[in-house]
Parts: sequence; C-alpha cells; structure tokens
Amino acid sequence: MFIFKSFLIFYSLHVFTVFGDTQITVYEDSHLKCCTGLETFDCGTCRKLTIPDGDCKNVPWNLNGKVSSIDTRNNCVIVWRHRKCQGDYKRLSQQENSVCARDLWSCGWDGAVSSISNCDKVEVVTSTTPKRKLVIYLQN
Repeated sequence: MFIFKSFLIFYSLHVFTVFGDTQITVYEDSHLKCCTGLETFDCGTCRKLTIPDGDCKNVPWNLNGKVSSIDTRNNCVIVWRHRKCQGDYKRLSQQENSVCARDLWSCGWDGAVSSISNCDKVEVVTSTTPKRKLVIYLQN
C-alpha cells in the first residue's frame, strides 16, 4: 500500500509540473524557417525547448548566439543576452513583441539570445553589491 501511495504522489507531482512547462522552438533563421533534411540551402537548424515553470533554459551550444527567430507557441517568454538568464532581456509574447519573435533582427536581438525563461516568475538581479542584492520578480 505504501508503494502505491508513493507512486500516486510522484505521478501527480510529475503531471503537475508538465502542465506548467513552457514549450517553444528556437530557429537559426528568421521567420521560423528550419531545415527538414531535404533542403541544402536557405535554412538553418531549429530546436524544441521545454522551459520548466519559473526556471531558466540555456540555448543549446550549437545555437548559442545564432537564434534569429522563436516560435513562442502563444506562451510568454523572456530572452536573455547571457547564459543562466543574466544580462539584458526582452519579453516576447503574442501581445508584446510578436513581430520581434518571428524576426529577432527587427528588434536588435538577432544572434544575441543565450538563454530563455518563461514569464511566470523570474528573478531579475538588477544590482549586486557585496552586502546587498536587489531582486525584482516579474509576474504575468
């Protein structure tokens, strides 16, 4: 009986986290173009990413500094200039900067994305000193 209860708790927690995750696709080319294997030119690589709720995801090394468009799949995401969601950032969603998401060059972010987080709850460190740290939480 104990094993069964443990399984149910693990299963319910696992299902809960899956629904909170953000699914996106990052593209090396603008306007969401991706090679399917048959093309030999005018397209680049793409990669589907899952961003755990309230977490940060580094762009894969082969796309770091090469992302030119992002399919947010109607999610709100924040793109960051540095790995581990640090540095300058830009919020992308259906309501905010949707043109920018399809063509990052249009907003000055082409090849600048190194990590991505979802918009639910993100820690933004705006200032650090040896004694203090100012933290702002962004909420939807």
